[in-house]
Amino acid sequence: MTRIKPLVLVLLCLALQGGLLTPSWGDEPTKTPGKQPNLLIDVSAGLINAAVQRSIDRTGPVREVIQDTPVQGTSRTIGAVWAELVPNTSHGVIDVALRGNVYSRTIATRPFVLINTATETPLEVRNRVLIDEKGICIYHGPASATATTTLLDISSRAEPDFIAIRVAEQGYHRSKRNAEAESASKAAWRASKYLADELSATLTAAGKVVKAIQETGLAVEYMNFSTTATSIHTKVRVGTLGKKEASAVPTLPAEIDLGVRIHESVLNEAARIMTGGKSFGVHEVNRFYEKVSLGLLLDGRSDHDKKDLLKNLEAVLTDLVGKETMITLAKNDPLIVSLGEQTFTAEIHVASIASPRAAYAGSRVKAAYRIEHTKEGVHAVRKGPIQFVLAEPTKQLKAAPPTFVFAQEVLFAEIFKERLTLAPLPMPALISKLQLSAPRAATRDGWAGLVWNLK
Repeated sequence: MTRIKPLVLVLLCLALQGGLLTPSWGDEPTKTPGKQPNLLIDVSAGLINAAVQRSIDRTGPVREVIQDTPVQGTSRTIGAVWAELVPNTSHGVIDVALRGNVYSRTIATRPFVLINTATETPLEVRNRVLIDEKGICIYHGPASATATTTLLDISSRAEPDFIAIRVAEQGYHRSKRNAEAESASKAAWRASKYLADELSATLTAAGKVVKAIQETGLAVEYMNFSTTATSIHTKVRVGTLGKKEASAVPTLPAEIDLGVRIHESVLNEAARIMTGGKSFGVHEVNRFYEKVSLGLLLDGRSDHDKKDLLKNLEAVLTDLVGKETMITLAKNDPLIVSLGEQTFTAEIHVASIASPRAAYAGSRVKAAYRIEHTKEGVHAVRKGPIQFVLAEPTKQLKAAPPTFVFAQEVLFAEIFKERLTLAPLPMPALISKLQLSAPRAATRDGWAGLVWNLK
């Protein structure tokens, strides 16, 4: 049995990036006691099988002992690997199976003789992957194999050789059935171990993504798994420190391969952890944008236009307020995202803007967007002007002078672009090889729904 770190944090990585939903949702009842889940991930049997399935044509050495006789040679395994879901109400359960034939040519070494044989072994082996809140376990499952051995040659190293060969041939036929059974058992064991080693390597690689997600500081209060014949369902509750509770969970449309439903409170908590209280140089426009967008939204302009504009913009901001002027975001609510009916608003809370000579009161800046779809993916188009409200001065923070106010307006006109594009999903390696449709999205009542289908 092999145990890997919790899969749900890998799935959380998926949730913070993209997918395909229709705007007309229903409400999904939840059987989870206590607080509502605020992150749900559904993965279809078809997608899991597409990620796992492959053909095998593998050649390797054979060194083993059959019926107390050393055997050496080569084997070739030709077959196919696929995945099936196993219904379960409390776990994610996947059976990964290998079915094929093992063809081997070996030489058995007995006193005074060498026995040359060919063996064909049809087999099917299964490994079970079990996913729960503690992590991922891999178990060796049932295996079946039947070996058929053909005697090719017997050579003797003793005289008279015909006697040694005759005795060896009689012994071969007497032990043939038992030898075939033992050979089949060991061939099945080798195939099962090969399958488990491949799965372990894949899941260990996923563990690196897990570690990166854990370092964000998001607290998982609970995670529930269940499996049907068609999908694995994951319900997660991320701690959100008193933020707005998730409303009734919207349902996904039918016939999707990957679906993510995430509540705005999770996005706002991620923003608090990642950007709360952080400071940026006013001229660091690109770095500031990457942080406050959480890596989710890209500039819709061409790279050439963007590069020239950023260069000029950074020069303007440096001339206005100096290169050492810093913007500091609010500690508790640096970014607030609100999700409506195919729309969302984003509000950035600047706690202060400070030069080496003085610190000034910040501002709240808000923009509203509507969601659009094209064949390339999901886009956000700004609705109306950017709302810019200066904070009241305090004993510690003076009212910002006009140049500092203008610098903020220039900066946020670039941050809240007229058109944004959903960033590509950083899929785990096992899924990245698959061809998925362009993502689509829907938002409603504080929820974002994101889904893909296999092409």
